Amino acid sequence: MRIAFRVDASNSIGTGHLMRCIELANTLIDVNIYSVFITSEDALSKSILETSELKFITLDTLTLDTLTLEQDAIQTKRILHSEKIDVLLVDHYQVNLDWQSHVKAKNLIIIDDLANRPHLCDLLIDTSDQQKLELYKKLTKHNCECLIGPKYAIIRDEFLTSQTSNIEYDIFICFGGSDPDKYTFSSLKTLAKKSYTGKICAVVGQGYNGFSLLQIWVKQSNLNIHLFQDPNNLAQLMAQSELIISAAGSMLFEAASLAKKIIMIKTDDNQIDNIKLFLKNQAALESDIINLNDVIIEIKNTKINLTQYSKKLCDGQGKFRISKAIKRLMEKNSNLKEVNRCK
Repeated sequence: MRIAFRVDASNSIGTGHLMRCIELANTLIDVNIYSVFITSEDALSKSILETSELKFITLDTLTLDTLTLEQDAIQTKRILHSEKIDVLLVDHYQVNLDWQSHVKAKNLIIIDDLANRPHLCDLLIDTSDQQKLELYKKLTKHNCECLIGPKYAIIRDEFLTSQTSNIEYDIFICFGGSDPDKYTFSSLKTLAKKSYTGKICAVVGQGYNGFSLLQIWVKQSNLNIHLFQDPNNLAQLMAQSELIISAAGSMLFEAASLAKKIIMIKTDDNQIDNIKLFLKNQAALESDIINLNDVIIEIKNTKINLTQYSKKLCDGQGKFRISKAIKRLMEKNSNLKEVNRCK
């Protein structure tokens, strides 16, 4: 059985969507479901997928917008046919109902967290608040299965096997694979203003522009910073840190799976639901760049057991639950085909 992923990564949108789809694709191999990735023509997407060793096909479009949406759908549909794809999974904010109608995938899976537009999917996945289930019932087909809540967060294997060892760093700072607005740099400059004395692990991703300038600033600063770009032991670095400071995207759930104290900073409006979820469950504190020093003091002095609640919120088994649901969907449609063939 074969599944196609329509997903992108770029310096502007980051790498989170692509990385979680790659992790899900690797999980599906264990249940004999093999993947093809369909991506826009972007150097960052190609570089990440080449490293993953998964099959991928690039489209002619650089970005998905209203001018290229129809062209993107036509090319995607052609690939689904030529590759004999059984299921299409889309993890993309710009894919709308018109695109889905044009592609007419026989089995469609959507990963979403906005709950602000209708879908023609058979399976919908949203790792944020379970209370959004009622919204999705109005936005999807009556027979669509909805997997809603942090129990479905896709966590990379390295986080499931990484055990908290001796603490090496007071603070771990990372804002994803590209960090186009330089939140990493802004956070470090805020800590420097108060001459923070703790040991800092700062990580930027493969898509970060301006790494050499950041290196120069780090060497000249008064902070004790260990700076990494795209390390292959990310989970270990996080496990060795007492406190995680990150955007409220997919890394938030990875930090929770490690049972870490977390300060989350909103870098995009699509992270609002994640922030609400973690605050409601007392699994993290929220800050902005300006007040970061004060929130660090607050989280170190709080009596709330944030780590207990964060681990309870995200057990790291989401990708296996999704894998089972995809397998069920494929088998269900395979059985229907067999029934129709015998009539």
